[in-house]
Amino acid sequence: MNSRATVRVLSHPDGSITAYMQLDVPAGALAALNGQPLGPNDSVMVTVSPRAGLYGFTISPTGLEFVNAFRPTATLFFARYGDFSVVAGSPTYASADAYAAALDIWRSVGIDRWEVAPSSRSSGTDQMSASIPEGGEFVLAAPR
Repeated sequence: MNSRATVRVLSHPDGSITAYMQLDVPAGALAALNGQPLGPNDSVMVTVSPRAGLYGFTISPTGLEFVNAFRPTATLFFARYGDFSVVAGSPTYASADAYAAALDIWRSVGIDRWEVAPSSRSSGTDQMSASIPEGGEFVLAAPR
């Protein structure tokens, strides 16, 4: 229901139930679905799922839009399972710390086109948060 706040946490399938991501959706966040306005008493089945093979997530349906002032916040937690081996031999990043400092949450804006998600920022040790403007695909990455 659009009239109440919702928090969802996805966990890694490990014995410790380590957090993978958290989505915080404030009350009044739903703006429209496929161009049709949504009101405070409307509900939409929103699915949040991890991206296979990438550290990211998908929010569906893709035609879902959020109110600018009440956008959900997604937080990815990568302390335990973040793979920083990509920096080995990298001409761009001298160390895993340099790579971690360059991370952002990116969102798909077209076929093979990505942009940094609004308000992408470090939100604590080994975690990154961003504002989610609409349904779609999101990944944790650093520029090449």
